[in-house]
Amino acid sequence: MQILTTPNSLTSRTPGYQTMALQSGVLSSTGGTGTASKPALLCLHGGGTNSTIFNIQTIRLQRALSASFEFVFIDAPFESPPGPGVMPVFEGCGPFYRWTKLGGDDMPDETKKLIADVLARRDKNFVGIIGFSQGAKLAAGVCLEQQIRASKTADVKRLGLLKFAVFLNGTSPPLTSMLTAEEKGELIRIPSVHVVGLQDPWREESAALFEDSFDKKNSKKIEFDLGHRLPTAEKDTALIVNEISRMYRETAGRTQRYY
Repeated sequence: MQILTTPNSLTSRTPGYQTMALQSGVLSSTGGTGTASKPALLCLHGGGTNSTIFNIQTIRLQRALSASFEFVFIDAPFESPPGPGVMPVFEGCGPFYRWTKLGGDDMPDETKKLIADVLARRDKNFVGIIGFSQGAKLAAGVCLEQQIRASKTADVKRLGLLKFAVFLNGTSPPLTSMLTAEEKGELIRIPSVHVVGLQDPWREESAALFEDSFDKKNSKKIEFDLGHRLPTAEKDTALIVNEISRMYRETAGRTQRYY
């Protein structure tokens, strides 16, 4: 299978690691360069995959939302064997990556810096984050650390706060770095939607991420009779699309803080 490339891929150097590439979604059009235009969604792939595969996996969401959002995909910093279900479907799409070091339970410094550098880009107007599997575990940690950070600074706007999050077949608990036990126990209050596959081997972890880590006043769970993958039926995709659109409408341009 040919690896997808996009004409507006942007690259920068992460010291000591592979070149960091920001790959826009297959259907994304930024409407220019140098300054942020469309609201952007940072997309974090699952462990043992990569940005190209997640770009393909989310194509139905992109078809429905590319007029409103720019989808931005990045590769994790650590090379990895292919994850469950990757082969033979995505044979030839390597190398594959993961967000943690093998055997590690915390967010590595390399991953933390990578995410911080991407979210700090002035040419991207990040408003939301989407994660699949291990990428959802990381996205939850990013949201929690954002919440903790926001509670400790008066200059919240400077941090470029994400306003909503989408967790697809996530795993638990959130992947964090240098938080106290008390901070790790805080419920995450960012508006969020959680997609859980009832036939997913990691269904219990996916459900636990929602049940144990998120404030139910701002979060919603959607269940599908599927395995560890995104839905392909149009009506199922529409449910996720509608939730993303709703969260954006409810948070765009508002000064209300969810932290």
